[in-house]
Amino acid sequence: MNNLRILDTDHLSLLQRGNTLIRQRLSMFNPQDIAITIVTASEQIRGRMNIISKADSSSELVLAYARLEDTLEDINSLNVLQFSEAAGNIYSEYLLITKNLRGI
Repeated sequence: MNNLRILDTDHLSLLQRGNTLIRQRLSMFNPQDIAITIVTASEQIRGRMNIISKADSSSELVLAYARLEDTLEDINSLNVLQFSEAAGNIYSEYLLITKNLRGI
């Protein structure tokens, strides 16, 4: 994974909707060099679960579960990068910085 391309949640969503520009750009890379983070995976799953919880009819529920299944298949087809201790430390630093900036 020398030239790893990491998709954020927005780019993955565009890819899932068949965005031609995203597909064209990604076709230039080895599929093994395309990844998402576990954060992106959890955001997608959380979004699908939210839609499931708000379904008002059986037809909405059937569609919501089908989309969840599609999302899980998409996630399983990609490299998923872990949220490491180093990432957690960077996130903690980010929270401190943003908290301090709000206090200015």
